[in-house]
Amino acid sequence: MATLTACRSQLAAECADLQRKMNALENALQSLRSGGAPARRPTAGRRVPRGPRRVRSGSLKDYITRVLGSANGAMRLTDISRAVVKAGYPTRSRNLPNQVSMAMAAMAKKRLIRRVGRGLYRV
Repeated sequence: MATLTACRSQLAAECADLQRKMNALENALQSLRSGGAPARRPTAGRRVPRGPRRVRSGSLKDYITRVLGSANGAMRLTDISRAVVKAGYPTRSRNLPNQVSMAMAAMAKKRLIRRVGRGLYRV
């Protein structure tokens, strides 16, 4: 009888724990159904002013920015990828020009660099 009472107490504790977890999940689902995070205020077409755009130090984009900043004018993509390796960017990649191309497209989209012609970029 004592064993059954202990087993019943343990099962009741597990049941209460599962009920708490189910309530937490239900609350999470409810917040997802209602939209989750509070709604952001519309900016009515205005750009929200942000701080200066930066790139993480030591990243590929940082090296690209340094290389283009020290260049006298626009540079081609292949020259940029060679200069990035020469500047000390640590890589073992066989397709670094592709990575540089993708990083530069993202940087041009964020207006960190300018595309001045087909395959030509500058700061």
